[in-house]
Amino acid sequence: MPPSDLDGGLPPGGAPGQCGFGPCPVCSEDRQMSSPCFLQAGHGGDHRCAQGDVWEQADPGAAPQRKFCGSKCPEPGCGKTCTRQFIHETPHMCPLGHTW
Repeated sequence: MPPSDLDGGLPPGGAPGQCGFGPCPVCSEDRQMSSPCFLQAGHGGDHRCAQGDVWEQADPGAAPQRKFCGSKCPEPGCGKTCTRQFIHETPHMCPLGHTW
C-alpha cells in the first residue's frame, strides 16, 4: 500500500486551498498517521480530518486538542460528562462508568 494511502491520501500539510491545520490528534496518537484538516482554508470552528475525527486548534503553531463528546450524564447526582470522542457510536460513557 503506498504511504499516501496510510495518511488519508493527502500530501503533507494538505492541499492548495485546504486548511492543513493539524495533525489530527486522534490519527497521530491512535493510528500513527499525521492527517491534516481537510476543510477549506479559513473555515471557522472545529477541524476535521479525512478519517472523520474532530479537533480544536487555535492557530497552526498551537497543539491540536482532541474534542470530546461532553454530553451530560443523566444519572442523578453524577454531574460528569461523556469522555468518548466527539463523534462516536452509542452509548455515551462518563468517567464513573455510567452509560446512556
